[in-house]
Amino acid sequence: TGRALEVALQLFNDPLLADDVPRTVVLLSDGVTTEEDRQNALINSDLLKDTGVIIFSIFIGNNDEGIDLARQYASSPADTFAIAINDINDLGQIAQQIADQSCVNA
Repeated sequence: TGRALEVALQLFNDPLLADDVPRTVVLLSDGVTTEEDRQNALINSDLLKDTGVIIFSIFIGNNDEGIDLARQYASSPADTFAIAINDINDLGQIAQQIADQSCVNA
């Protein structure tokens, strides 16, 4: 998770990226992480959000810790950008919601 967000940060900081390109990350996680990766993910998600990147954080599973992490990684309001699904097969149900909210200026 932390490394994925670090790569996203590098991609969105590319000077060749046009200013009018929507900057959106869709992060999928099962919530299983090491403490070091969790801290790295929190730092990188904050850096991304500070630069205007929208983060949809999708937690796959049903434990409270994973849902809490998804809310911390997500853009605000977390009720909109943090989404919990039971398994990967439920992803199709939320795909349109993500597309509608991330392609506002496209």
